[in-house]
Amino acid sequence: MMRECTLMQVKMAPLIITERRIIIYLCSFMGGIIGLHCLGDSWLWGTRLMQITGAAICLMLGLMVLFIWVYLRGRKIAVIGPFIFALFCGAAGFNLAAVQYNLHQSAYLTAPSEVKIIAEIFNIDGWASDRSRLWVKTIETDSDRPQLANARARVTSKNVPTAATIGAVIEMRVRLFPPPRRILPGTTDFGRNARVADIVASGFVTSSIRVLAAPEKPDISLLLGMLRAAQAKDLNDALAKPAGGIAAALIVGDRRFIVEPVYDLFRKSGLAHLLAISGLHMGLLCFGCMAAMRYGAALLPVWANHVAMHKYAAVVAIVIGLIYVCLSGASVSAMRAFMMALLVILAVLIDRRALTMRNVALAGFVILALNPVALFSAGFQLSFAATALLVMAYEKTQHRPMQRRHWLWRYVTGIIIASFLANCATAPFTAQHFGSFTPWGVIANMIGIPLTGFWIMPAALLYMLALPFGASGIIAPVLELGIVMLIHTAEFFAELPFADSAVAPPGYAALALLVLGVVVGYACTAPWRFAGWGMVGLACLIGSLKPLPDAVIFAQNRSPTLVAASAGGELTIYRRLSAFLIDMAALRLGQHADPEKIQHCNEFCQHQLRRGEAVAIVLKRHGLSAACDDRNTDVIISLATPLYPCRTAKSIYYFTQNMDDNYLLYRDKTGVNYVSSNSGSGQLACLALQPRQC
Repeated sequence: MMRECTLMQVKMAPLIITERRIIIYLCSFMGGIIGLHCLGDSWLWGTRLMQITGAAICLMLGLMVLFIWVYLRGRKIAVIGPFIFALFCGAAGFNLAAVQYNLHQSAYLTAPSEVKIIAEIFNIDGWASDRSRLWVKTIETDSDRPQLANARARVTSKNVPTAATIGAVIEMRVRLFPPPRRILPGTTDFGRNARVADIVASGFVTSSIRVLAAPEKPDISLLLGMLRAAQAKDLNDALAKPAGGIAAALIVGDRRFIVEPVYDLFRKSGLAHLLAISGLHMGLLCFGCMAAMRYGAALLPVWANHVAMHKYAAVVAIVIGLIYVCLSGASVSAMRAFMMALLVILAVLIDRRALTMRNVALAGFVILALNPVALFSAGFQLSFAATALLVMAYEKTQHRPMQRRHWLWRYVTGIIIASFLANCATAPFTAQHFGSFTPWGVIANMIGIPLTGFWIMPAALLYMLALPFGASGIIAPVLELGIVMLIHTAEFFAELPFADSAVAPPGYAALALLVLGVVVGYACTAPWRFAGWGMVGLACLIGSLKPLPDAVIFAQNRSPTLVAASAGGELTIYRRLSAFLIDMAALRLGQHADPEKIQHCNEFCQHQLRRGEAVAIVLKRHGLSAACDDRNTDVIISLATPLYPCRTAKSIYYFTQNMDDNYLLYRDKTGVNYVSSNSGSGQLACLALQPRQC
């Protein structure tokens, strides 16, 4: 008996392509995570979060019951089922993010403190040649602060003894600070990331580090970290510099031994993704092992015809990939790559199509369910954006007839198209997180990817296999030569014009609209998909028209310090700052900076902003009189509090010493306004103004 379609079914049924619903569900899941993170710290780190979690659980269960009822009810209202399930995914994401915060409600340091600690090292990163970051768990302190008892902290030091390895017990004196709040509006909240990782304080070492005991009876995670660090050190010592550091990053994912100038070459040339354990490395390892086993089985055709060798090879590839992930530190990009490889291999085991958008979405569900805060990391966003767009393009072309051209031509064109699509997918996120754009990345990857895939990674695999037999010295020169060629490639493209172009971040609102537009355009049918591409165009317009700040004030836990954009295209720094804060200012202002160029103003400095407006910058109070008498400026920005107004009635915008936030400054026709790093709404507010109030 045939059923009659209702009017709602007729209108709604062709809205979403059935096979692509899962990407809508993933977006709803991510929307729930974002919704929780939009709450303020007073909600996230307090008892009210428990109430929110209870409400989210009730909502999730209610939506699941409603979905089951709709599913069992029949086809007449089944069209509502996907929308209810999308709401359920949103509630699940919200709830899982809330659970993550509830599990990490440890007390954190509330005020700076200098203490002597005895601690165990559980991780080391940073730059081995400059500053190493030690992740430690305290065993004993001379402080009466209960937050530091058996707590995790992160400290930085330039002089780390060789014996201070993972698992070692060390003694040192450190200057510790509370987890940082958001540095600037529109940037990553490093404080939340630290607290989710149970880091109660961060700081730097103020004394020499004394090793008290070598590692003893480590657990499995510590043992894997020790093996990874030891292997990275062996690779760095076995090969010439800087090839050894590159080999350690490519093989075990440890980038401590890469010197910063070399890493900058890879970043400027668009080859930095090769230094992280990603889909390229995981694919070469897992599927290379599968291919090797199947080729080996082909030598025994009688036996191979009676055994499903491709499935046995798939199981071996899963085991090898899992071991590789554990040894490489299980970063977000490595986990994403392994999940994708695992889903592809499982599809081989159950005789299903392997490379689909469903597998990408499932990998996203698993990673975000285990660690919801990973959604806001650059690694997750860059890797998933590139993978998703490549799979979308593959699905569009998989039903086309195979080209009858030479395999070399097909490979070269494939590399060009894949590099171009990956650059397009990651460009907005690179601008948001790093404030840079690499126009030569497509051409550089045409050389770098084949060099890595056909030379470096096979040589690295042979090197690791030969290591237990003492024959690694035979393979080492081959591996080193390939890495040297890769470094020269990065150096060539990094020195080309516009290789490291500074761009302003488009903003999270534009990125969210861009992602939503791509998803709607991909998952919906015509004419609905045209609305999605319209959203993509609107996101690009919003990102390009977003007003840029003219200056940054750093006043959080320090005396006010100003960094201003200039008409010359380079930031001007007033008073000394750390390299990290200068990088954050360069990211938000969209210009490069030289940390060594510090502007010293005897009385005041006349500064020309990017749009040509001239302002007077005053660092000390005695310069206010000269700035007030200056005829070339009509606005004064002072880092000292004035005691009286200008005789010329000139406006003085000043910062008091008790302003405990960082600020973005905007100069417009109405004056100088700001946005605070602690502002939840992002609304502009007026600075303290002398002599008139706003």
